[in-house]
Amino acid sequence: MADINPIQGEDRDRFLEHVAGHVGPVEGVISVAPVAPGLPAIDLIHVSATETKPWQVLVTLGMSAEPMRLPESVPDEPRFAE
Repeated sequence: MADINPIQGEDRDRFLEHVAGHVGPVEGVISVAPVAPGLPAIDLIHVSATETKPWQVLVTLGMSAEPMRLPESVPDEPRFAE
């Protein structure tokens, strides 16, 4: 597993545009190396507060690049989510 977020290029650009359009202005992006072996590298997207949404927001990007490990009791649940 690489130490960079596996979601790059046009996919990353579209995601950032989506966040800016639906959550708020993107203030910055912090790249985080995997915190444990086998986990993906992720980006933390910082969305600034606005007049109508007076709070800060963190959005992850990259968690959905790898399937989640789910218990066998939930086999039909989506394995890729952010």
